[in-house]
Amino acid sequence: RFCKEQHLDMPLAVPLAERMEQRLRLSNGEEKQPPVSKRHGPKPKVIDLGDKDAVRRRVRALQKKLREIEKLRSLHDSALDQLQREKLASEREVRSQCINLERELDLLERLPTMVFDVETDSGIRYLEFREGDDCLELAQRFCEDHQLDDDLVEPLADHMEQKLREQELEKACQQADGEE
Repeated sequence: RFCKEQHLDMPLAVPLAERMEQRLRLSNGEEKQPPVSKRHGPKPKVIDLGDKDAVRRRVRALQKKLREIEKLRSLHDSALDQLQREKLASEREVRSQCINLERELDLLERLPTMVFDVETDSGIRYLEFREGDDCLELAQRFCEDHQLDDDLVEPLADHMEQKLREQELEKACQQADGEE
């Protein structure tokens, strides 16, 4: 949860949690655990989620890794070496990273049509509406993300739909004025 709140990359979360648990065990006087096996190969780079090209490259790399994992899955277990087994074991993490980055890439490629300011107990939060979004789903996700009461979902969705209709009407009037 801490890693999500601090917007840390999920590949950093697991080693961080392991280190924190290890330090906690040491401070409690428990026996020292053998070190966790070291990762082979280069560490994954932390990417700038605001850089569309960097996110796109990382998504492609993860998709390639998933294709490689699919090929490895077709091989017999005895034919796999240690690195291949580790790659197979990392499938869930790779798939999760890929899904999250694909979602981020989608948000980068579809710019917000309208941004709503929503006042919550913890301050003003911004809700971005993009072309193709469903107001009800967006309101539900927003309320879940900010631990808001479920009773607020429908009024929030209705308000968003009303403002979007007003925006469309305003655009239509501006276009009509421009044609005259």
